[in-house]
Amino acid sequence: MASPRKASATARLHRAGVGAALLLLVGVSALAASGDLRVNSGSDAGGKTATVVAIADRGFEGVDLGYWAEGHDPEGVHHPLVHTERRDDRWIQVTSAVMPAASAVGERAFGSLGALWLAMVSVPVGAFGAARLARSMGAPSGALAFLIVGAASPLAFYATDQWEHAPSVAAGLWATAWLGEPLRLRGFVALGAAAGLAGGLRRETMLVLFVLGLAQLVDPIRRRFWLTHRFGVLAAGTTAAAVLAMIYSFDYVVLGRSLTGRTLAQAGLAASNFDQRLNDALLTTVSQYTNPSVAALLLGLLSLVGIALATWGWRTDERRRVVFGYVCVVVSLLVRLLVGGLSFVPGAFAVLPVAAAAPVLARGAGRRLWVAALVAIAVVLLVQWTGSLNAQWGGRYLLLPALLVTVVAVAEIERRGVRHPAAVLALGATVAIAGIGFVFQVERARGFGDARDAVLDVVGDDVVVSSHPHFPREIAESVIERRWLRADSTQAVKGAFLVAAQAAPQERIWLLHDGRCAVGPCDRTWAAREQTVEIPGYRSTGVTTVPWPIGNSYVLERFEPL
Repeated sequence: MASPRKASATARLHRAGVGAALLLLVGVSALAASGDLRVNSGSDAGGKTATVVAIADRGFEGVDLGYWAEGHDPEGVHHPLVHTERRDDRWIQVTSAVMPAASAVGERAFGSLGALWLAMVSVPVGAFGAARLARSMGAPSGALAFLIVGAASPLAFYATDQWEHAPSVAAGLWATAWLGEPLRLRGFVALGAAAGLAGGLRRETMLVLFVLGLAQLVDPIRRRFWLTHRFGVLAAGTTAAAVLAMIYSFDYVVLGRSLTGRTLAQAGLAASNFDQRLNDALLTTVSQYTNPSVAALLLGLLSLVGIALATWGWRTDERRRVVFGYVCVVVSLLVRLLVGGLSFVPGAFAVLPVAAAAPVLARGAGRRLWVAALVAIAVVLLVQWTGSLNAQWGGRYLLLPALLVTVVAVAEIERRGVRHPAAVLALGATVAIAGIGFVFQVERARGFGDARDAVLDVVGDDVVVSSHPHFPREIAESVIERRWLRADSTQAVKGAFLVAAQAAPQERIWLLHDGRCAVGPCDRTWAAREQTVEIPGYRSTGVTTVPWPIGNSYVLERFEPL
């Protein structure tokens, strides 16, 4: 029986954990609410948001977002939301159903903020998993891992979004922690459930956990544990398979298909387009800029080298290396803010610069973990690549392995002491770069929200053809009930007008285009652009300039039928 003093200490620890979890929830809720809750980190999530709202309104029939001009464009070439798939007689924007279904429950109960409940709850859950993993590597309490992963990482960023990343990464952190522990039957089942959930929500997480599982066999002690607990291994594998089967079955029932086919198709492209994969690998592991220029890559590398040098100086007690590391990081950050400004930060520096300390400070299990995470990154980029990762905050396909390397680093920093200048540099740079990402997302959400309001005020319920194909999906929840069309190219504008003329004869049509502001006045008409096409049957009767969130302006041009 526990002594009263020990029981009191345990109760205080539990209260502190509950309090910390509540603070994280309040923080990510405030972060989401400070932007526009109907605008996400990218157009993919915008389509998911529209589906969540539709499911909340109409049940699972809401996965069909419909198409107002279907009778005149049965293939959906000009469907307003890019990448909408036609399945039988339905128009579907999502690739999986679990997250939208769960989010719709919160949407129905508490509105747009409630729709983010699963993503937001994943933050404290994932932070607790990170703390547990850190303690297994020698951290006294795991509190530093809890704070950094929960409050200054892409996990917190994705808590404001309709992506599956937050719950998948949270489950992956717990699965990784359990992988390294001496488990009983209940622990094996929990491991299987966490791994199945993580992999079912995000396919690349399944690859990462597979690599981490193989890495267990490198350590003789862990290898002996797994080989002597075959029933536990069977329980974990069976549970993981059952969870995956439930997720895929749910997808099939709701959407008419699961992700299996898409996963196999992407695996079939493994190692193809090697130059593009290398480009994406550099951008998502080294650069803190969204382009692969030599200068950008060197600046990103400079910041990571600075962290590594400072921690090396800490380890060897050489003050000059710490000072030089400070110079590298400060110069890199200043250049980033002066040249890059607020923007997506795609590299490992965004997925926490403190990760650069792991190779220097790690020991034992931590060393094996960061090496396994590095192998997992290579596997994901070779097998699960889908192209154009440069605009994804924090390299979203690499979130779990990057956070694992981070936990290794902060576990060692907590064990050694957070007051050393090298620790302060690593943690301070992490908070600074996370702040850039958070502020950018808030400004981006507000900017797209303002652009949405301005556009809708001008066009009202009229027909709109957007030659900016991703904008309608950015604001999909507002567009889906309106008569919008999409034109992916200059030539497609003519086709979209033909569809509009058939679906809404003799009505006014608005064309949203960029006006070529960079090389001329923003109020330029469509006919005045280079490489344009004629729009038969209509005449231009006026233009309205709309400010755009990325510092440009676009044109809404009014066309009347002849």
